[in-house]
Amino acid sequence: IGDVPLRRMLYLWEPNDLSEIEPGTSDGEAALKAAGLLYAIEEMVNRYMNSGGVPVTAVKVPPTTSKDDREVLRNWLERMAGGFRKAFSFLAVNKETEFMQIGSAMKDTVSVELTDQQRDNVAVALGVPPSMLAGKSSDESNSRAEKMQYYAGTVIPFIEMLEPLLNERLYSRIGVRLRFRPEMLDVMQE
Repeated sequence: IGDVPLRRMLYLWEPNDLSEIEPGTSDGEAALKAAGLLYAIEEMVNRYMNSGGVPVTAVKVPPTTSKDDREVLRNWLERMAGGFRKAFSFLAVNKETEFMQIGSAMKDTVSVELTDQQRDNVAVALGVPPSMLAGKSSDESNSRAEKMQYYAGTVIPFIEMLEPLLNERLYSRIGVRLRFRPEMLDVMQE
């Protein structure tokens, strides 16, 4: 495509309280931090389950175990940890063989509270009241009030900032004027 001239670009950026000539930090940037943690938690659970639900484990074998028997045990453990379908295999081992879990158990690492907290952090960073996500409002009137707060505090200020920028940088080129009408939204009618 080559270089695109600036006059052909449409760019928008968040206001910056610290600079008049540089863009501010986007809400999405703040949300990405919390979303990154959610992604890491999900990926950790996926990897754990793909390894057959086997935590990181050290195996202590008796010193009398032959090299061949150690190799058989190692191969079996690798196969067992090779996926969920192989998680329910059995192997006879010497009674002196010890299995020691290393690190935290999955249940101690992944918690509903942590996931909920990060989901709420993503919502707050994007200006969405967390109670709107899962219907956490105590009653219908609170739900309406939160929805109104979301539109009045997040959506409408954003479109009021966006409207002149779009008109100046995009629609004026084709002789059209965009006009948002937030007062027509159902939530504003209530």
